[in-house]
Amino acid sequence: MIPAGHEDIAVNLEVCDQVRARAVDPNEAMQALKARIEHKNANVQMLALGLTDLCIKNGGDHFFAQVASPTFMDPISATLRLRRPLVPDVRSKLLRCLQDWRYLAASKPAELGYIVQIAEQVEQAGIELPSPDPNTVAAARVFADTLAAPEWSYGNVCTKCRSEFTTFLRKHHCRNCGRVFCYACADKTMSLPWYGIGQDVRVCDGCYNREGPASTQNTKEAIPPKPRPTQKRMRKEDQDLEKAIQLSLQESKAAPMQNTQQEPVQCAAHAQGPSDADDPELGAAIAASLREMERTAQIMETHPKKRTAGDLGGVAPRAQAPAKSALELASQDVDNVLTFSQTVLQPAAPWKRNVAIDGVPRPVQNMCEKAASSHLRVVRNMDEGNRRLYELVGLHEKLSEAVRMYIGLLDVHGDTLNQTSAAPPLRTSATPSSAAIPAVPQAVPQAVPQAVPQANVPPTMPSAPPLEPGSDTMDAPLVPRFPMVPSAPVEPPADHSETAQDVPLIEFDRRRTTNEEQMQSGISLADKVLSEVVPMSARMIHTLGKDGSVQLDRQPYGTQGEGINSLDRMRLNRLLLEQALAEENVHSFFEHALINVQRRRHNDTVLLTFDVAGKGIVETAHVMLFGCDGINSMVRCKTTSSLRMNISQSYIDTGYVELRIPAGRPRGGACSWKMDPNCLHIWPKHHYMLIALPNTDGSFTVTLFAPFPLLEACREHEEEVLTFFSTNFPDALRAMNEKELVHQMLTIRASPLGTIQCDPLAGGSSIVLLGDAAHAMVPFYGQGLNCGLEDVRVFMEEYDSAMHGDNAISLLQNVKGSFIYSYAMRRRADVDAIQRLAQENYTVMRSKVLSPFFLLRKRLDFLLATLLSADRWQNL
Repeated sequence: MIPAGHEDIAVNLEVCDQVRARAVDPNEAMQALKARIEHKNANVQMLALGLTDLCIKNGGDHFFAQVASPTFMDPISATLRLRRPLVPDVRSKLLRCLQDWRYLAASKPAELGYIVQIAEQVEQAGIELPSPDPNTVAAARVFADTLAAPEWSYGNVCTKCRSEFTTFLRKHHCRNCGRVFCYACADKTMSLPWYGIGQDVRVCDGCYNREGPASTQNTKEAIPPKPRPTQKRMRKEDQDLEKAIQLSLQESKAAPMQNTQQEPVQCAAHAQGPSDADDPELGAAIAASLREMERTAQIMETHPKKRTAGDLGGVAPRAQAPAKSALELASQDVDNVLTFSQTVLQPAAPWKRNVAIDGVPRPVQNMCEKAASSHLRVVRNMDEGNRRLYELVGLHEKLSEAVRMYIGLLDVHGDTLNQTSAAPPLRTSATPSSAAIPAVPQAVPQAVPQAVPQANVPPTMPSAPPLEPGSDTMDAPLVPRFPMVPSAPVEPPADHSETAQDVPLIEFDRRRTTNEEQMQSGISLADKVLSEVVPMSARMIHTLGKDGSVQLDRQPYGTQGEGINSLDRMRLNRLLLEQALAEENVHSFFEHALINVQRRRHNDTVLLTFDVAGKGIVETAHVMLFGCDGINSMVRCKTTSSLRMNISQSYIDTGYVELRIPAGRPRGGACSWKMDPNCLHIWPKHHYMLIALPNTDGSFTVTLFAPFPLLEACREHEEEVLTFFSTNFPDALRAMNEKELVHQMLTIRASPLGTIQCDPLAGGSSIVLLGDAAHAMVPFYGQGLNCGLEDVRVFMEEYDSAMHGDNAISLLQNVKGSFIYSYAMRRRADVDAIQRLAQENYTVMRSKVLSPFFLLRKRLDFLLATLLSADRWQNL
């Protein structure tokens, strides 16, 4: 054990230097010292208090501010005011330190005033603090900032040369002034003893020439100032200028004689012979040089060289300056904006102290006026840049699509050659389109006869006959009009039509050298997902006639088999989780409740805080964070303010309750549905509606959408539930289990519906929001899940296009130059459009499907789709 009162001053000063140089995070240093002060060993407490006091006086204001926080001071205050048992020496040391810190903090009440408040609270509790140390009081009167490594500034251009940072032109920070530079403007290294940094670190040219701490009064010292000329230096420059003039006059006089006489040169050389005789080696070198000059002159006379502009006057040709970009701002505008921003954003500017009394100084007002005049040109150039960015993004998308299709054609050609060389072809009657783009494998179970597809049924076909009350048709199994996709691929039929529309598969990167295994696993995952979907080719509208009978009206989505798929989201989540856990580098953690997200700017990482069951609080640091935690995203909630993200959340006056129609009696070993499984069933009621989506097990997921007052009124008692459904949805009530319906309506809470919009969809270069966490929407368009999958596809596409090599970390350093910014820009417009369509489709489903004008519009839509080609008209 170290003897009481003994402190290793050398080690303590080294710790102070590390804190002052920011080699140790000030918050982490404060937490470590706080833990030592709360230690049970009195010797450890004494040493920790001494080290804390030394770090306060020598570690800089950034550490003192952490000590002055409630996290550090509240436990000390509680220990003293509650008179918890302490060793007398520790208690005396703690009171002495608190008194000293009180006087030191009094010089900066705005940042460090909490220590003064704690000292006053301790005195009010009847605890007497020791008399102040005269040396500490004297030091507090002239207490100045301890030099500490500055905070790093952030920017997208070099502070000195104003070059914009890109993927290849990376940014670097000067450790002396904290500003951002390119590699050419910050290629010097030196130690910074005034900050306690003994090793050589990167500095900018200005700080390297200054050889001292960065000035806090002037923020425009990135360009080194020109040294003031001394008298000795001025005299030397005058002598050099006179010598240059004399040499120029001598050359001009000797130029006319050079072409006619070579002998004076030789005579002059021989005239200096006596001096060369003193050094034989020098004479031999001069003679060799003269012989070389004679040979060069003879060659020039024999083969005269064509004179160029560079030979005239001995002046080298000047390189043509590059054309100025149309988006480049004038240097005066850049200087106006930077001068104003740096002046206002400087935290310790002296003029800010007197603003409350004297107002803003006139020079700062002039800077503001100049910056305002330049702001219009900045906005104009920014709009033009965004317009060009959208154009380039569109060209990039077209090029990427063409490259993918071209690679697909090459793959098809290679597969055909391999099949030809391995075995004779199985059939030769396949059309080129069916060979190049194979259909999704389809098969029908032997126990269920295959129904005729309804893709080519004209839109004017009569509605299905109404289902009479008490009819046995409700219990009869209905065979799907579209065959289900099996999990194992089978050979497609030979006479597959060119106009048939296949369910699109997820697109994957086709670079076989690196992504072949991922591509194969993705295709197998797509097969699994497609085996779980039920295709729906039409809406089935359920209405009541005047006599109370149920009327069915089938409204196809298109004339060429267009449709949507019904998929159980829980089943999809399970498939995705199983596929993810099958990967080697994927790990899953359950019972981890996210409670905080902190973006650390100094190293561009994300610190996550979890409340783990049985373990307490756990913190982990990550390079990137993908927020996929749904509409109530904790990632979005905890990062909104730090990322300056605009969030809008709007609810509609409609809630929903999920119900269920059980499967029918199985027939022939296959599941059966009580309604047509290839339709989206809708019961429109103008202000509310009921919908039903088919599931692969023969059941239907039923959802009741209605205003909240109506939902509450029809859910008070069992009689109200049955009366409401028998009056408005009699056929749905017959298909349901009444006991289960009543239980669900009385126990399930109605959920709200709303839209969430985030701008941007990504935060900096380390946080990305995906799916409902970024753009939750109402479910009436059926595209919420697809938008989440599209987020992933677009993100990976931007990542692949931006990746050059395997160093992904370097791509994350520059936000606007990275794929993350491109992803956010590409998804913004599409997501907004889908959200508006989802809102409008609610009105269509609950009321417009009954309107004669809507039906006439659909008929006209089908007619145009039949007459025109697919590239000229798409069904609404």
